[in-house]
Amino acid sequence: LVRLLGTARGRTRTVVMTSHDLGRGLELADRIVVLQLGRIAIEADADTMSADELAVRYRGLSHGGAA
Repeated sequence: LVRLLGTARGRTRTVVMTSHDLGRGLELADRIVVLQLGRIAIEADADTMSADELAVRYRGLSHGGAA
């Protein structure tokens, strides 16, 4: 999967990937979007957020907090 996504990166393509592995998703993504109840709760360029920050914000969503 990593090799396949690396091949697609830099081309004029869009790849949508879903994952509950936040660290891996952040590592592979250029942009991240987290949905909660069908609405965008978190949206950012992947290089602007650490895996720890994303995990904290994600956990905050599951406890009713704001992103």
